[in-house]
Amino acid sequence: MRELRRLGGSQPALSLELATAGNLAFPDSPDAAERAFIITKSLTNLNRFEDAREQARQMVKAYPDTPYSADVARHLLSVPFSTDR
Repeated sequence: MRELRRLGGSQPALSLELATAGNLAFPDSPDAAERAFIITKSLTNLNRFEDAREQARQMVKAYPDTPYSADVARHLLSVPFSTDR
């Protein structure tokens, strides 16, 4: 988690890889919701918006009472958006 927090949004592909591996290895850890948030944020930073929305749906279902889920629900699930410009 220290490395993920240090990376922030600077290397979304690496953050995605590390957070995904962490949640596969430790799905019930107290840090799982934060890693799911990092996965969702990384997908967004990689312009993988549909993947980010799907991850957000799964996250809200898996971790409904966390501030991380509230944040992704507010930003990715409450307002429809399109990647078409």
